[in-house]
Amino acid sequence: MEIKLDSISTIISKKRSNISGLSFVEVLVTMVIMEVVLLSMLSMITFSANLLMKMEQTTIASQSIHKKIEQIRNISFEGILSLDDTFTDEDLTRLNNAQGYVFLDDAIGQDIKKLTVSIHWTFRGRPMIKKVVTFVTRGGINKN
Repeated sequence: MEIKLDSISTIISKKRSNISGLSFVEVLVTMVIMEVVLLSMLSMITFSANLLMKMEQTTIASQSIHKKIEQIRNISFEGILSLDDTFTDEDLTRLNNAQGYVFLDDAIGQDIKKLTVSIHWTFRGRPMIKKVVTFVTRGGINKN
């Protein structure tokens, strides 16, 4: 059984003629699908970048608050009672319109005070607040 070479080339050329290219509508549909995918990815990247900046600013505020609390813990109890209501820190310059606040609540008693240290700033026009509450005592931590 011998197959003629001419008949094989005729079969191949007939199959090629049946294959058609992409139509204009198929190309447009593909482009629309690609555009939707790319726009959703761009939206995710923008959201992630904003979230990262917000987390960075919250971390800066937290570090400044903890630094202030450590400074306060190194002051005598009588000195703590006469603290200013506001404070600034060099790290706060990295936040927009940042201001630090110290509030002492003496409703607990004479020898223990509730200390609230907070930082207020704006992020993309929205007010942001980070607050830490701790207690200070006349005798210090774990002392009678």
